Amino acid sequence: NTEGYKLFFHKKNVEYAQGTYLKDILKKTINTLTELFPILLMTPQVASQVIEGEGKEFDIVIFDNAQNIDSEQVVPILRNTEGVVVLSESAPGDVPNPDVLATKVKGNGAALVRLNHLHRPLSDTARRLNQTVFYPDLEVAMQYAAADQSVHVSHLENAVWSEKTQSNEAEIDEVIRILEEIHATPANTYPRIGVVCLNKLQRNALSNRLLYIIQKSMRGWEKIEQMQRNGLGIYSVEEIAGLQFDVLVVSGTVTRLTDVTLSKKLLRKLVSSFTKKIYWVNSISKMQLIPSQSQTENETAFLLSNLLLLSDNIDRNDTPLMQAQYEKHFEQLAVLYAKPKPHSPSIFVEEVILSLSRFIEIDYLKAHYLIDNQHFALVVTPKHEGQKPIIIRIDGKLSRGRYFNPSWERRTLQALEKMNLTVLSIWSYDWWRNPKDEAFKLAQQIFAIDRAYEV
Repeated sequence: NTEGYKLFFHKKNVEYAQGTYLKDILKKTINTLTELFPILLMTPQVASQVIEGEGKEFDIVIFDNAQNIDSEQVVPILRNTEGVVVLSESAPGDVPNPDVLATKVKGNGAALVRLNHLHRPLSDTARRLNQTVFYPDLEVAMQYAAADQSVHVSHLENAVWSEKTQSNEAEIDEVIRILEEIHATPANTYPRIGVVCLNKLQRNALSNRLLYIIQKSMRGWEKIEQMQRNGLGIYSVEEIAGLQFDVLVVSGTVTRLTDVTLSKKLLRKLVSSFTKKIYWVNSISKMQLIPSQSQTENETAFLLSNLLLLSDNIDRNDTPLMQAQYEKHFEQLAVLYAKPKPHSPSIFVEEVILSLSRFIEIDYLKAHYLIDNQHFALVVTPKHEGQKPIIIRIDGKLSRGRYFNPSWERRTLQALEKMNLTVLSIWSYDWWRNPKDEAFKLAQQIFAIDRAYEV
């Protein structure tokens, strides 16, 4: 495919492709791509726009999270493949959505294989910590006794952050001591170990110390080198997304607890990233931790203090104190999560409202609208008596989060369905390319709903 080569690999490819959309380039050169790259990763939206006709371009197509994929959107893809594998997940009690790909495939009698191990299993303690600290709607009863001791907390007295060295040397010493205590298996291998620092400067200082030990052949250098071969890594907490460890060591050094700016999502990932043991190395005094345990004004300090204190109670197997903290924590969580949080300002939402105002009175178009204690980016409020709001779903998601959370989206859609609320979807890709046509199509859908309530 000469044209495909010119558009992708020729030294003048920018000049040749000038004025052409990437989508159109891909349509012209799909054969070139499939010849050079045996596996392509695409979203259903991109794939359906690029792939046309019925040329059987692919031997097999795999759809992941098919419980969230609109079946109509993937018709062009299905026409261009010899085989299809559909992966989906469902929780007990979930009501199947008849419009998604997973439900359509099951309804057509496709062979069903149940996967018993969808994710690497977490330790009971990891699950308990995660559910207790982050989830107010706990579904699994908390068990206080563990067969194996999987949470260890080292409280360091008088361990302080040094502005001179830009590190907490006492915590680094403690992390190295913990690494020395981890034993090899009979096959002379070590579990996969992740050392995570809440401070990037501490991460750099710890990495430099381990490198110095190996370079100078100091005591324990061979063990550290072997651990590195088996997956030992030093990370900041922002770098652990998607990683999983057998043993997690957390160096939690901060100057003051109120200086912590970690998000709740990062803390959840931290607690979910180990499968066997977690070691907290903590130099935050209990004089700071205990007051923050019940103050929800600083969300991160509140969650982190509860996480550390609960871990300490588990380490000491103090069941009565765990029970008391558990109950108090959930009272505070109820207050914290009862506060609805609006969406961040969105230029795209403002553009949609502006385009729709040609057809619909702008007073009915509400950004960041609150329904049942949940904010939605764009809502069309009722025009007639008895009518309910219409929710506009942007780019396939309702949440205000930067990343797609399929479980949250599924639960929210089910809740809206029970409330008999209509959800209409729009895609920013299409809207930016042709706002007038997209606004007209959306307005027609809204008018059709309005007509059902006209007397």
